[in-house]
Amino acid sequence: MEAVVEEIGPCRKLLKITVSGERVSQEVNKTFQQIIQSSNFPGFRKGHVPRKFLERKYGERIYHDIKRDLIASSFEEAMSEKKITALGSPEIDIEKVPFDPSGPLYFEITIEVRPDFDLPSYKGLAAIKEPVSVVEQEVDAAMKSFAKSRATLEPLSPAEVTPDDVVIADCEVARGDQKIGANENVQFVPSEEKLLGLRVPGLGARFTGAQALDPCEFEVELPQSVEIAGERGGKATLRIVPREVKRLKVPTVDDRWAKELDFDSLDQLRDNVKSQVQQSKERDAWRAVEDRILDQLLDKTRFDVPKSIVQKEMERAFHRARVQMQMDGLAEDEILQRLETQRDRREEEMERAFKKVFILERIAEAEHIFVTEEQMTEALASIAQSYGKWPNEVRAYFEENNLLPQLRSEIRERLTREFLRNNATIEERSIPRVR
Repeated sequence: MEAVVEEIGPCRKLLKITVSGERVSQEVNKTFQQIIQSSNFPGFRKGHVPRKFLERKYGERIYHDIKRDLIASSFEEAMSEKKITALGSPEIDIEKVPFDPSGPLYFEITIEVRPDFDLPSYKGLAAIKEPVSVVEQEVDAAMKSFAKSRATLEPLSPAEVTPDDVVIADCEVARGDQKIGANENVQFVPSEEKLLGLRVPGLGARFTGAQALDPCEFEVELPQSVEIAGERGGKATLRIVPREVKRLKVPTVDDRWAKELDFDSLDQLRDNVKSQVQQSKERDAWRAVEDRILDQLLDKTRFDVPKSIVQKEMERAFHRARVQMQMDGLAEDEILQRLETQRDRREEEMERAFKKVFILERIAEAEHIFVTEEQMTEALASIAQSYGKWPNEVRAYFEENNLLPQLRSEIRERLTREFLRNNATIEERSIPRVR
């Protein structure tokens, strides 16, 4: 295998790879021999089917698979030999690569790579940390939020129902006789006038009093992302069959409730909540310090980032924003106008965010910052505690969904941020706000 690498743009390389005719012939002969030895064909003894028969009947598919495997294996060899790590998927159209069973195989493949740049000095940088304090109004809000998180849903009689209660219903969206979607046991709050990702005007007024458990229908506007019979968006009918109505019962915040939570008194619970608010604000303040350090490094570093990863993240962000605006009932013209207005700002923000990631990766490599199995176990245990799960359940979920590499990357980034902060000169003072 021979490989030539050409720079074709910022973070883009073109690999020109040639696989020798000898290796191609060997791979072809080996593949046919394996098929002959392992397959049964009517009219032939096992292991005695003529190769010409296989070539005539299955040759096109066999050669396609051999070509695909040779491209994949030689590409990996070239990447290893040239010490290149690709970002994202390589660009190649396998169907357009010519294949000769006896001749050399030549193909070109385009990849995006991590940017190459000179890392500026990153130790001893000066940064400001703003002092943190907690006012009683913040504790009040946190206590209210905590109590709401401990609320329970209790059944109601229809006569008691208000638009702010929780309705449990079977829902269906249809256009004429064509069903678009259906869900059972959907929970929603009518006063929010949103259901199944659709804006439903009049939903709150309909679910009041005894009529709350009666089936009902609403005309809704479908988002542009929904296509039916070649038509995007348009009107549809939302059918709701209520099953049950419940009310959120928030516990009374008093000494009795505090003791149920294993605190000696309400004051002790309040002190605990205040401490958590303080810790949260401290984390935010230190995160801001790390961002200020990274901003300094970014200002001293000049490099481009791969366009594809920025564009992919832009697409994901714009999709989320579009869905939210559709749920808020905005017209398509207004959605497009808002997204276009945000495009340049969001693209710049994402480019800066990715540049920070690449800088952190380089620092982690330079300082040999790695994530240990003990740190992975601690992180999984913390996630499990947050969701009320067993650590082994959370680990199994992360393994099944291939999320462990992402978690490891996030922990490494956090450790690298902490390294920068610990090696910086920190001054604690308030930063004047520009009005």
